[in-house]
Amino acid sequence: MPSAVAGGADAGACYQPDNSCSAITGSVASGDVAGKRCLVSINDSAVVPMDDFLIKEMMLDRRNENHYDLLRVEREVLNPFTQGLPFSYRRLNWKTNGLEPIPGMIDSTLVILEGICAYHPSIQPYVDLRVWVATPPGVATKRGRERDADNENIDYWGIWRNCDVAYCAEFDPSRRADVIVSGV
Repeated sequence: MPSAVAGGADAGACYQPDNSCSAITGSVASGDVAGKRCLVSINDSAVVPMDDFLIKEMMLDRRNENHYDLLRVEREVLNPFTQGLPFSYRRLNWKTNGLEPIPGMIDSTLVILEGICAYHPSIQPYVDLRVWVATPPGVATKRGRERDADNENIDYWGIWRNCDVAYCAEFDPSRRADVIVSGV
């Protein structure tokens, strides 16, 4: 049974002193505000947005996990991190649809994967703490639409919402969470 944590709780209570990987997820755009606010006070941490691993050609696929290159998350982030090595990865450049390296190297004791597939079963063995951001669907959709109002993604929200619902029904990330935080 997951622990419930208020949105303003001290996120430091979740910190584990050894190298550890936490994953924070919720339905589309749930964690964009609440999750990062909860975890921002943790020292020596690096947030790795799952959106950096999107595959644009797959974004309309009915299976949400096909939107992301989960093998690249494992290869470029999780494998080196769990070996205690500094790492870098390539993120999606939306304008060119190419991959570009992030600036510098990440060398921290805590990596936070942020996004809907952050603790998908294929990468869950790397995740030490699973956080679900409980956000009402209407609030999450409003946040996402506001975030994407000026870009090409605004027209796909109905499709993505359906993908999220199907993903959550199949993999039930809220039930598998160790901690639940409020997304409002």
